[in-house]
Amino acid sequence: MCIHSTVHVRFLWRVTASTDAIGMILFYFIFLRSYKANV
Repeated sequence: MCIHSTVHVRFLWRVTASTDAIGMILFYFIFLRSYKANV
């Protein structure tokens, strides 16, 4: 049970980390596009 929960938490952490990275990249990309559009 303990091993299963550890694997589950590790899997969730990896998915969350990858999602945060994708979100940051998308946010940065949109920010650059809007910045170039304003300039």
